[in-house]
Amino acid sequence: MDDVSPGPHRRLAVVLFDGFELLDVFGPLEVFGALRDGPAVTMVGPAPGPVASAQGPRAGADVAYADAEAPDIVLVAGRREFDTMLDQPVVTQRIATAAARRLRPSRSGVLSAPRG
Repeated sequence: MDDVSPGPHRRLAVVLFDGFELLDVFGPLEVFGALRDGPAVTMVGPAPGPVASAQGPRAGADVAYADAEAPDIVLVAGRREFDTMLDQPVVTQRIATAAARRLRPSRSGVLSAPRG
């Protein structure tokens, strides 16, 4: 199986949107942060700057969806509002482009990430 483990050479994009769940973002980030060679994390949102969570506190987006570099790993926080976020073509296009660059179909029909 191809190596898809996190590491210093891996880039993780965390997709923020209005109404995201704090625990769905920061729970996984705590796990990634505990790794010795965790990925480089970039927070992406509708625009650079604060994005309101469902619980009230805001998290800062480093870059806008449209300007984000293609990541190796994409983390999308859950929330009912996620469906409305998917109505934004720039978001779905960036996620699809990142996935297409990193995933390839195998003979079994399962998607895998190439090494390197």
